[in-house]
Amino acid sequence: MEQRITQHKPGLLGSVLALILVLLGVPPLLAKPVAAVKSSFSPASFINQGQDFLAKIQFPEQSQDGVTVVRGAARISKGGTLRHIVLYRNSDDPKIIKPYEQAVTKAFINPGKIKPAIVNGEQKSVWFNFSVLFNKTPDAATIELYPTLTAGLTQADDRTDPQRYSDQPWPSACTKYRTNRRPVMLYTATSVDEFGVPSNSRILAGHATEYCKQGLIRLLNNGLFIPAKHGDQFIPATYIEAW
Repeated sequence: MEQRITQHKPGLLGSVLALILVLLGVPPLLAKPVAAVKSSFSPASFINQGQDFLAKIQFPEQSQDGVTVVRGAARISKGGTLRHIVLYRNSDDPKIIKPYEQAVTKAFINPGKIKPAIVNGEQKSVWFNFSVLFNKTPDAATIELYPTLTAGLTQADDRTDPQRYSDQPWPSACTKYRTNRRPVMLYTATSVDEFGVPSNSRILAGHATEYCKQGLIRLLNNGLFIPAKHGDQFIPATYIEAW
């Protein structure tokens, strides 16, 4: 299957980083964890802490000191194959961030397998968030990979974001809008509790008809989710997706 890579630029949607920072203030991210033993979820995850991916990511030759983060999402098949990548460009200077995005893109074109998501004993195709942190000092250059958009923004870098595994079709209003060659590029957020139940879906940024926006909100509020996981426990959190 053909693999697609998409970049959502800040000129249309604003800073993804700013959106994430706003969402970090909502109570679900700070809620007390709930034991996962009662649930039958296993989120998609990097195998061997993503060492296969990290081995393919080359630090850009023209790089700056400090931390640079590339955030995005990938569509993971039932068999653990990466199908579609979306990079969420933040407000950094495009000339600075572009080499880092290219490094991630090249590594993800022919990636290793990802441990597939499992719900009630069945493998599921999911949207899987990730962050790649490039850290350069005068003495060393390191690269770290995390299964969350919030890496580097909180101390919970070992958490996994919620993952949507429902395969509902696009709302008809959005499909019609897209066929008219007017791109629907939206960022949405959905609150997902520790049992995977969604609520309070909303549009964060972007442009589309009101019918399309309401259709996406209904789709998300009726969607199927694997809850966020921190260590061995599931927790309430906010799910972000680009459309």
